[in-house]
Amino acid sequence: MATIRYRFWDLAYALLLIIAIPVAVFHAVQDRWAQAILATIAAGIGAAILVTDWNRPREPAPAGVTPSSGGSNAGQPSKIDMERLREDSGRLTGWAPMSVVSGFVATGIMTAAVLLGYGVSALLASEAAGANQLQVWLSALIDNTVTEIATVNLAFAIAIHFIAGIGWAVIYAAYAEPRLSGTGLQRGVKFGLLPWALSIVVFFPVVGAGFFGAGIDAGPLPVLGNLILHIVYGGALGKIYASHAIWKEPVSEVTSDNIRILEIVHRTMAIGLLPGAVLGVFAALIGVSVFAPDLDLVMAGVLGALVGSAVGIWIGSLAGLTPENLNSSDKVGV
Repeated sequence: MATIRYRFWDLAYALLLIIAIPVAVFHAVQDRWAQAILATIAAGIGAAILVTDWNRPREPAPAGVTPSSGGSNAGQPSKIDMERLREDSGRLTGWAPMSVVSGFVATGIMTAAVLLGYGVSALLASEAAGANQLQVWLSALIDNTVTEIATVNLAFAIAIHFIAGIGWAVIYAAYAEPRLSGTGLQRGVKFGLLPWALSIVVFFPVVGAGFFGAGIDAGPLPVLGNLILHIVYGGALGKIYASHAIWKEPVSEVTSDNIRILEIVHRTMAIGLLPGAVLGVFAALIGVSVFAPDLDLVMAGVLGALVGSAVGIWIGSLAGLTPENLNSSDKVGV
């Protein structure tokens, strides 16, 4: 029988990514931009490793499989892919829980991009005499109606941001992914254009930034910056949702038992998100009350929910790999 290794380190890197996000937000709120940028870089490292799979070890080619030849792949075993089974509707089996987990991680990656972009813009922006047009636009980009609303209601904005990211992921898995073509990354990028378009023609006017961000007076930067963020989100969503680290392995066979175990794991990961968030809120509120009573309780609760959600997903992944489930397949490696 084929062996499917459950990628523990993929979850560890996802955990690093999500924990780094609230840490970066916390430092940014305290105007400690050096620490915020370092935390954002840590999140970026976790995201890059998770999405690109560059840490995946090479394995010997299975019996009867001829190694790849030519080019940069010479001497490496060929990769035999088996796509996840699909329902009659075209959706991948187990799409709902995996969309929740993928949306959560993709939103974390997008948040890291927001923080990094804001930090770099803040360093380059200037309204002083002699500043060039780009510096003036960057200054308007980081200090405008949208950023003011987000700053005043930061905890609420972060919560809505993650809820919306998970919601879009569910829509992607349920309706868009089965109808789009290309790799997971390509499908996700295509899908990301939808929330981007709605953002610049609906969200911007609602918050007073005008159509296409014209009211911000930052030139094309609101549209371009928003496009980059949604490409990052969509690409990460599509890649993680159909990730080789989760759906495919370089083996000659994938059994129905292997796939069933993965479905159980994905379901327990999604189930672990909500209780993890609730426990994270309580833990954060207790910790703040005891050790840092001057901190904003709402912000502490939101950041605690993010960390708790990540931990809940991780614990859920381990809970799905119970002895009963593992014994149902001839051989499943962890």
